[in-house]
Amino acid sequence: MRNNFPSLTGKNLCKFYIPLSGAVSHSLFGLLYMRPGVVPEHWPISAECLTNSLFFNSAVGIGFYLYNMEHMKHMPVIRKTMFATYGTALFSFGSVFLFGSIKMATDCNGLRLAAALLASGALICVGKEYFDHVNQLGAESRKD
Repeated sequence: MRNNFPSLTGKNLCKFYIPLSGAVSHSLFGLLYMRPGVVPEHWPISAECLTNSLFFNSAVGIGFYLYNMEHMKHMPVIRKTMFATYGTALFSFGSVFLFGSIKMATDCNGLRLAAALLASGALICVGKEYFDHVNQLGAESRKD
């Protein structure tokens, strides 16, 4: 069986594994936001703490993904950090707004959970496609 994951190096940790962890956390955050009651009451971690941890991990993953974009590799660190932080804030709080809108618009828990998963997947896929396009434009402009 072929391993599709890159070897575990510092570079791959920052460019692949932390962003992947953020994407998974984003989906789990959406599910838990819709149904915080799935966390048992007697668990050592409250649903609120777990939700906030997933939200934070999602933001860290998105931040690392944006920071390591190909089109930003020649920028000064402070500028890359500023742009990655801005993009992370837009994505994270836009997600909260979308999840909140879904939660208010639906009463059925099953529909809420499905909509949260679909919304999370769509946001991540569209975002990746957008930044792949931006990276391609950056590569083409450097050729000219």
